[in-house]
Order: sequence, then structure tokens, then C-alpha cells
Amino acid sequence: MGFIKLMEEACRFFQSHLSSKGKNFLFTKYGLLDATINQARIGYAPSDRTLLTSHLRSLGYDDHEIMSSGLVGTSGDSLWGGRIIFPYINNSRVEYFIGRIIEGVTTDPISGKYVKQLSCSERNPNIVAKEPVFGVDSIRTGDVLIITEGITDAIACHQNGYPAISPVTVRFKSNCLNEVTTAIRSAGKVVIVMDNEETGAGLRGAIDTGMVLSSQGITCFIGEMPRPEEKDKVDLNDFLREGGNLSKVIDESVLTDLHPLTLQKRKEEWKKGIRKMITGLAHEHRRTSSRKIRKNWENSSITTEEKTEIVKPYLPSLSSLTGIDGGLGPHPVYGSTTGGNLNVNGDRWHCFHAGNQGGGGVLKWIAVYDLGLIKEDEDLRGVDFAKTIQHCWEKYVPDDIKRKYQ
Repeated sequence: MGFIKLMEEACRFFQSHLSSKGKNFLFTKYGLLDATINQARIGYAPSDRTLLTSHLRSLGYDDHEIMSSGLVGTSGDSLWGGRIIFPYINNSRVEYFIGRIIEGVTTDPISGKYVKQLSCSERNPNIVAKEPVFGVDSIRTGDVLIITEGITDAIACHQNGYPAISPVTVRFKSNCLNEVTTAIRSAGKVVIVMDNEETGAGLRGAIDTGMVLSSQGITCFIGEMPRPEEKDKVDLNDFLREGGNLSKVIDESVLTDLHPLTLQKRKEEWKKGIRKMITGLAHEHRRTSSRKIRKNWENSSITTEEKTEIVKPYLPSLSSLTGIDGGLGPHPVYGSTTGGNLNVNGDRWHCFHAGNQGGGGVLKWIAVYDLGLIKEDEDLRGVDFAKTIQHCWEKYVPDDIKRKYQ
């Protein structure tokens, strides 16, 4: 009879079981009015989990259609018992459901505050349902669009006149990125407003979402709700229910690319890239056998010790390599939030960067940062030392000096 029609019937079933007690829960917990509840088509899954299956069978759906819908478990009973049910509506069609626990009422055995409908996956290849983006039907061309964290945050926005979508967590899944970007391209200003919590998880999620969407050509802003010191967390639903000014949050939102946390995150990613490159170079170098290095060295007319003595007078100073003329300063590779994670004292340096501490002389600086042969806390010796001397010989010793030893 068709998946979409089955989902419509299931939605009507859930709506019919939402009592005045359920509506009072939605108003008390989230401030949702009856008009909003009806518009969002919020329902309730009865505690008797056999009722949904029986209802769908009475309408002519067979067990294969019911099982493949993702609404029931392996027993054939409804996934949810005693939960508030929120439908995902796309193009006015019900496409998906999520159930919210009611403390002391929920009877199903599934743990978790929210339980989503089963969806098509490697684990469930026979399920027809796929999770869409919640709230896409609210998007209006040219209007401000809010990206929220929770599903009730988005519904609260709708109740207050703001289009809003939600990943129903802190980040959109990678497999729905195309759907998200396609859906929101027609919107005006896109503002991401996640939970403001002491841990900072919501803000980090907002930054991640903003950076991903920016990479897809979507200009996003980060909006931050004020959080009183006595509160560990403020979500958008609470903020609006308590009379918070969302327009002000929107007006004061910061472009994702200019947000301090974005700049910090990009700096950290750059540092990780540098470290990965250095590690990769070191690993690649160590694959080269010491026998090969020794063979090349034996073809030279001078020994390692002799070449080292020739190289030393032509080495650059640490101040020219680091940009620090003695004392503390910012590390030129890792940067510095304190302005003093590198110390240069004559021909010696020491790095205080977390996880990359150590030091040495000019040759070690070159081995660590120019060649990536070793790390800050490792000794420069053996093949790595020979490679460093050869590099300095080729780069710094004048050609007329080198010709004398060829």
C-alpha cells in the first residue's frame, strides 16, 4: 500500500493517543501550545506496544510492510511504549519518527532519552525508512534560518515564528550533508544556535557545523545565548520559554570564519598537519637504510667529522631561524597563545609547546623543523645527523668552498 501512506496512518495513530495529560507535559516541559502541537503533529505511543501493529494490520498492511517500515522491532511490536512521538515532515509528508522518554511512564526496553525509528543501513538493509533533516518544511526563501541542537528547540523556534532545522544532536551526519546544503541554500541569514553549556560542547558542535557548511559554500553565523553563572546549561527551548530575545542573538551572531573558536580550531588543525608532516617525513627517512647513507658518504672525499667542521661557520643563527633575538617568544611553527613557548639563548633553544617539548642547537632545529627527521625531545645522531649535515652542506656552504672537496 506504500511506505508514505503507512507513515501517515502511523502518525494519525500516534496523534489520536496524545491525551490532555500528554499535551500538558509538552507545555510544562517545553512551553509548546496546542496550536504548535497540532501543527507539528506530535503524538504519543501507547504503553501497549502491540496496538500500533494491530492498527496497521486492520488497515490492510501486511507484516512485511510493517516490519520494513522501521516502526517495529524484531518481535513485531512498536519500538516505542509510553513515549512522546515527534514526526519529521518533509514536503508535507511524514517521513520519520523519534520518541522521547517520559520518566515514570515509558515502558519500552530501549535505553536512551530519545529513540529514533529504525532506518536503512548495513545492519538493517531491508528497512525502507531514512532519516531526513528535521524542520526543512519551515524554511522560507530569504528568511533567517536557525540551526538548532534539539528537536524541541527547532519546534520552539517555529512557535516563535522562526524557520529552524535540527540535526537532533550537535552535528549533522556526513551522509545528509548534501540534503542539508540543498535545503538551506534558499534561506537568508543562517545562524547556528546550539546549547550554551559549561562544558562548551554545544559551541564546539556549532563551530564544526558552521565550518562544514562554509566548506560547501553556505555562509553561516554562530549565535550564542547568554547563560547565567548559576546554570550549567541553557538550550534554545528554555531560552525562548523564559522570554529570551532571539532577535538579539541573531543580530549579534558572528560569522563562523571569524569566530575566535574557529580561528583556534584552524590553528590546531594546522599544527596537527605540521606534526603529521614531520612524523611522515621522519618515517619515510627511516625507511632509507643506513647502508645507503654510508655508501653516499664514502664516495665523498671528506669524513662526517670534517664536513661538520666545514659546515658550522656557515650555519644561520638561531635568531634568524626563529625570529627571536634572545629570550622568550612565540614559536614560528606552532604559534603561541601566551607569546612565550620558545626560548632562545645564544646558540641554544628550548620549545615549551605542550606535547612538543625539548631543545638543542642550530643543527637540531634544522633536523626537527626543516627536515622533520626527529622530534624535539630526541637526540640528533647517526643517520639523522649525517642527513642534517648533508642538507646544511648543500644549502649553506658556498659553492667555491664545496668545490675544494669534490
